[in-house]
Amino acid sequence: MRWMVNPHVAWADDNDAVAVATVPDTQVYRLESSGVLIWDALAQHPNATTREVIRSVASAAEVPADRIRDDVSDYLQHLRTLGIVIARE
Repeated sequence: MRWMVNPHVAWADDNDAVAVATVPDTQVYRLESSGVLIWDALAQHPNATTREVIRSVASAAEVPADRIRDDVSDYLQHLRTLGIVIARE
């Protein structure tokens, strides 16, 4: 699976959190903590594979990728359900 930020969202990063708004219905979501690390990985590496996102988050959090694999995968699916990221096979 390859992931990217939905081009129909607006977002702002304040270093502690990321505010993401869907357009045009303007649902606003606040991503914090590990959500920021996942978002940063997606924003910096469009079309990243799930594995690449996991590696990027693991590196930023200084934890083994195996330890966070399931949590990152689940969170990516959650962001997809919200419509703020797109997944392509």
